[in-house]
Amino acid sequence: MGDPHNPARIGEVWNPIRWAVLANEIEEVKEYGALSGGWAWHYMSPPHTEEKHLHDHRDIDIHVFPERFAEMVVVLDKRGYHRQTTRFDDPSGEFIRFEKHIYPCPQCGGHGEYYDSSYDPEGQEQFEYLCTAEAEEHWFHNPEPVKVIFDLFVHAVPTIKVNGYTVVEPNEMLTYYGVKHSSEQCVAVQAARKIQKDGGEIVGNPLLVGDYAL
Repeated sequence: MGDPHNPARIGEVWNPIRWAVLANEIEEVKEYGALSGGWAWHYMSPPHTEEKHLHDHRDIDIHVFPERFAEMVVVLDKRGYHRQTTRFDDPSGEFIRFEKHIYPCPQCGGHGEYYDSSYDPEGQEQFEYLCTAEAEEHWFHNPEPVKVIFDLFVHAVPTIKVNGYTVVEPNEMLTYYGVKHSSEQCVAVQAARKIQKDGGEIVGNPLLVGDYAL
């Protein structure tokens, strides 16, 4: 969640359907780099409620291993992602953004592909999607799309393994705020700075999630 935070929105949680879509996409590419930003804080934290002020889940930041970058681009292309230009682009190609809209199936949580449109008995147009996530194909209509954004930083960084995920080493990641990441006011970032100052262990520290621990 970007700066500044709105105090009136404290307590809001991330949409669970949207959250699950992004988490699923991470599973498909996690071997190609180290997570950074909000998703890295998520996997470094104890179990918690997905409250928006804890850490930012709007997009997925990955520091791609340079030797695996070409492979990751092929995977993203096959999954329907497209490169997007941004104001952060530079000639070095170190920063690259890929985007895709995904249509989650409300019946089973799978993803559907646009197939056709029709009209209901009242004459309202229905956009039909075909889901093949289960053994039997089924249809669903007018889903709310989830925009998935991968922000890729192509360079080697210090990393650690946490709960099956590679993440940027937390002390290193704290140096990225104000440079690569803007969510300085997230609870996890502020807590990590305090833990760092006190000489404590950041990974798994309950301060990262505060009152939102499960």
